[in-house]
Formats: sequence, C-alpha cells, structure tokens
Amino acid sequence: NIAADSIDLKFTPNIKPNAYNLSVVSDSVISLALNPGKKWSNPHTADGMTLYLDSLTMNSGANMIEDEKEVAKIIPTPTIQRAADTVIYEQGTSKLVINGTNFRPKEMELMFDPPLEKDKDYILSVKSSTSMVLTRTTG
Repeated sequence: NIAADSIDLKFTPNIKPNAYNLSVVSDSVISLALNPGKKWSNPHTADGMTLYLDSLTMNSGANMIEDEKEVAKIIPTPTIQRAADTVIYEQGTSKLVINGTNFRPKEMELMFDPPLEKDKDYILSVKSSTSMVLTRTTG
C-alpha cells in the first residue's frame, strides 16, 4: 500500500500542498479534496483555466510522469448581485432576471429552500456570463 504522505505533487498554476487533502484510492488512483477556505486558483475569465500536473514523486524519488498532464479545468465561482429592491409576486411573476458574474450555460445549478427541481419547477436560461433568467413552470 502507498501512504498519502509519501506522494508529492507539483501543479501549474502552483497549488500548495496545504490547499488540498490527498487520499490514495487504489494502486492507480489518487483523489484530491480542496481544504476549507482554500482555492484551486483564480481564473481570470469565465472560461476558466486548465490545471496541469507537472510532477508526481513518491518517497522523494524521480518524477513518475514524462510530460505535464491536463488534470482539471478550474472555473471561477459565480457571484450574484443582490437586488434588494426587486419585487416578485407569488402569482403574477413567472420570470426573474438574475445578474452577477461567471455564469456558465451548462454548469449552472441553483439551490432553493424549499427545494425546487430544475426543468420541472423552473427553467434556467443563461443569457450571458453576467445574466440569467429563471422561469417558474409550476404554482
């Protein structure tokens, strides 16, 4: 078995080892979990950026990968602009425009309390990286 603390990883962009928790899943799989309060990186556009694994060493040995490997796409966290003066009516308002940043058409998911089901209770349409429209389809 391989001990997690015997594995050293180097990334581009640079990610410090204290930013993530490394777990050995099997002889051929490791898993990284972001630690609370940490970020993978700070992408400068809504398109995000690629995370590359540059080096994988075990017990301070030789690098086990020949070339850097693309391991993930880091996308910026969406933000929502507060609209305290927006009024919506339980019966009369079926559409709500939501403004913010870093909206992505395929990866957007909203959470509601009480819960609503996407494509059943509402339809979400991302118009741009800064605007989306929520349309209620039920009661």
